[in-house]
Amino acid sequence: AIERELELLSVAGTGHLSIGTDPTLGNVVLSPMLSKLMQTAPSTRFTVTSGSRTGLMSGLAEREIDLALCYPDPAAIHTGLTTVELTTDAPIIVARPDHPISRLRDRKLSEYFRYPRVGAHLPAWYLAWAEFQLARDGRNTGVDRDYFVFSNDVQMLKAIVRETDAVMGVFKQDVAMELEEGVLAELNPIDWPRRVPMELLYSTERQLPHSARALVESLMAVHPKD
Repeated sequence: AIERELELLSVAGTGHLSIGTDPTLGNVVLSPMLSKLMQTAPSTRFTVTSGSRTGLMSGLAEREIDLALCYPDPAAIHTGLTTVELTTDAPIIVARPDHPISRLRDRKLSEYFRYPRVGAHLPAWYLAWAEFQLARDGRNTGVDRDYFVFSNDVQMLKAIVRETDAVMGVFKQDVAMELEEGVLAELNPIDWPRRVPMELLYSTERQLPHSARALVESLMAVHPKD
C-alpha cells in the first residue's frame, strides 16, 4: 500500500488508484467518472472493489483502498475520515408490465409488500423512508423482512422479475433495455423520492493524489448535495 501511494504521489496522472464502491453505485455513478478519467489521466490504473459499507470502511482503515463510494449510515462515526456528501437520482421500482400493481391508481408502499421482493441490500435512506410510509399506512411489518432474494446479481434479479410477480428496486440505467423493450415497467409508489444521498470517504491524514482529487471534483460537479 505504501509503495502504491508513493507511486501515485510521484507523478501527476500516473500510479494505481484503488476505489471501493457499493455494488449498486458502480455502474450508475462510478463508471461515467472513470470513463472521463480515461481521457484526462490515461496513465493512471484503477482497481475497483465492490463491497458492503463495513468492508469499505475496513479497506480505508487498512489503506487497501483510497476512496470509498457508498450510502450514508447515520449511526456511523467517521473518525479520521473526510466525508463528501453527494446525491444521485433515486432508483426506480420495476415489475412486469401486467403486474397487478400496474392497475392501481395510487400505489401505497404497503401494496408492494403483498408480492415477493427482490433486490440488493437496503440502504439507510430507504429504510427510513419506507418505515415512515408503512407507519402512515398503519402497517408495522419490518421493511427488510421477508425478502425473497437479496443479491447484487442484477441480471439474475431481472430474470426473476420478468417471470414472476416479484418487484425490485433498481437504478434506471441498469434496466434501460428492458424498459425500452417493454418487458419491465416502472411502477413507483406514491411519494417516491427523486434524489437519494451518497457519500465519498477518504482518509483525512493522507494527501490525495491528482487522479483521486480529479475523481472527487467530478463527482461533486455531477452529483452535488441537494
